[in-house]
Amino acid sequence: MAGREHALHMQHAAANNHPQSARMTSINLKPEFTEGQGPVVTFTKLNVEYFRTIPGWLKLAQLLIGVICLGCGSPALFGFARFYIFVASVSFICTALLTLAKLFSITISIPKVEWTFAEMIYTLVCCCLWVLAAVLELAIPTSNSFRIYGLLGEQFRNQYVVAGIFGLFQMITYGAGTFFLFVEWQASRPAPAPTSIPQS
Repeated sequence: MAGREHALHMQHAAANNHPQSARMTSINLKPEFTEGQGPVVTFTKLNVEYFRTIPGWLKLAQLLIGVICLGCGSPALFGFARFYIFVASVSFICTALLTLAKLFSITISIPKVEWTFAEMIYTLVCCCLWVLAAVLELAIPTSNSFRIYGLLGEQFRNQYVVAGIFGLFQMITYGAGTFFLFVEWQASRPAPAPTSIPQS
């Protein structure tokens, strides 16, 4: 729909001898919904400035540490390692999608959904999952009961311990991200109306 409108705009400009650049700076994808019925997806511009802020640095750190965690935590041969890889892969994919949304300034307007609050809850859940995954990844390979796996366990013990350490770093980045999203959410909320004290 937006591409057809752009093409018609370019044809109209050419017919009126107004040279236009073929470069688009804004796209608005609006499904055929009336007001208040459905979502509206908008893409305005590249938002490189976001990555010069602390929340932007945290998003990049989460992606970088996520790649390291995926590398150190695989192969997932045991139950705790499978859980670790599950947390690492799901959080990496969701964070990558959120990072792309921030980079391309993609906003989805869905009624009654506050995206800053939703992202804060997602980041808090990731932080809690990373605590659990990192502790399991550190505790089980270093315990005496892990020796029952013999040579196979010994081969991957150090690798799993390193993965657990990076999992703790990942927990810190998601915890810090939750804090900054909470601050942003609190700042975006409307101020409460002043209450008047009834006079007798």
